[in-house]
Amino acid sequence: MAIVIAAGVGYWLLAPRVPSETVSYTAQPSSLSTTSEQTSLLVSSGQNQRTSTLSTAVAAQTTLWLNVSASKPVSYYLGLLDSNRTEPYVQLAKELRKLPDLRNETAVAKITYLALNATNPEVKEAFELMIKGGTPDPREFTYGVPNYNTELQVLYWLAEQNEFKKDDTLALAIAMVNGLWVTMGDNQVREAVRKDTNSLLAFLRETDALQESNGYFGLENLPVEAKFALGWTGEDSMRHGYGPPIGLIYWTKQRLPLYIYEADTVSISTLVEMRTEALRSNWVQPGGNVESFVSAVEDYLFFPVGPHFNYRTDYDKIVNDEGIMAVVDVDWQWAQHEKELKFQGDCGTEMTTADAWLKSWGIATLSEWAYTLFTQYDMKKLSHGFIIYYEPTSETWTAYWKQISNLMPGAITGMGGNMTQPFDMFICRPPVIQQHYLREKYFESRTVGGVLYNGYWHFEGNMYYQFEQTPWTQLEDMLSKGIPTVTMKEWLFYTAPAL
Repeated sequence: MAIVIAAGVGYWLLAPRVPSETVSYTAQPSSLSTTSEQTSLLVSSGQNQRTSTLSTAVAAQTTLWLNVSASKPVSYYLGLLDSNRTEPYVQLAKELRKLPDLRNETAVAKITYLALNATNPEVKEAFELMIKGGTPDPREFTYGVPNYNTELQVLYWLAEQNEFKKDDTLALAIAMVNGLWVTMGDNQVREAVRKDTNSLLAFLRETDALQESNGYFGLENLPVEAKFALGWTGEDSMRHGYGPPIGLIYWTKQRLPLYIYEADTVSISTLVEMRTEALRSNWVQPGGNVESFVSAVEDYLFFPVGPHFNYRTDYDKIVNDEGIMAVVDVDWQWAQHEKELKFQGDCGTEMTTADAWLKSWGIATLSEWAYTLFTQYDMKKLSHGFIIYYEPTSETWTAYWKQISNLMPGAITGMGGNMTQPFDMFICRPPVIQQHYLREKYFESRTVGGVLYNGYWHFEGNMYYQFEQTPWTQLEDMLSKGIPTVTMKEWLFYTAPAL
């Protein structure tokens, strides 16, 4: 930890400063370049120009011009990345060259600007993660998948349609968590991703402005791991434990169609309506209390079950207009709510709906699933899912207290009185690292800690970070105190799966 802190302090001490100024494309200083030349990068945007020093090493001075109005060819901007002679910039140029239809000079210029002129080290970190995890492994699918970085493809689409802000980790995060849809989806899905990610970026930027005006900690100020969670609208779609066809694990042998993509993700129109209802219901309290907003959503949906929620486990009878199981189809569930009908399903329905509703107000969320088998009750299976969320004041990830306290387990799932029972707990990982993502193993029986379990799940891929055989009291304590976000980042993106 001391090394990480020292490195961060050193970054900010050594990075050169420029005056604060708001322009469309403002060059910012970066200490990421280690070339032997002092290189000045002049960025032009209409009448706005600014010079930024990329390196303090003085040899010969070379002036490079990056004009976002696209007066230079694509090869010029790729050459800028190559000439940096350090990673991840050289590799970024190689990955860009692999993208199909790489003809938009302005889009490539924006990506180049974002990479080379970063003042926030999380920008470099995001590009490193993108290069590491954004290209699918063709051995994991029986159909052909792109041989290029699909996360970078989404970033290129965003650059074609949007201006990037200084250190725009929000745009990076949205691109990276949505690359998997491009990997797995058919042409209709890819076109939908292109449209939806553009709309999501606009929606979240608008939400950030609303947060700021209401005294909240703006989502643009969140750490990158929280933005990854915020940009992922697929919630627990990698698995969805209700059976085929809604989980992504069922689509490694057949290309993902549009109707599954739409069932697994929440639409921007639904997010807009959720945000509007939250504002109309006065759930947004002055002063920016995230916990009060979370409690308002959770209490409306699930505590107590009854007024707005019909708890059902006959999942095959809860279907959308396409006849697909809709227990975790947030758009369908919301349409029922708009008709003044109840939400239909179990804790997975509540988890998925709460996830979307909190994201509609810019609160970063991840799903969590706790699972055990009761040896003292005839090996009865027991599981419960709920969301965890990022609390910016404490910089931790936590959960609503009713979800993790004795009140919830005793009232909803029967966990009360068995709090020392060992559980497996799984925290959803947004699909930043695509390789080995959709792997799971189901054991008909398995002996763990000297106890024989019948029907035991073990996830071997990147889709979850998992705790195995941990007493619920320990998990409850961890979630009540809050998981530091630096720890969560490690769990989500840097802890290797068990292969």
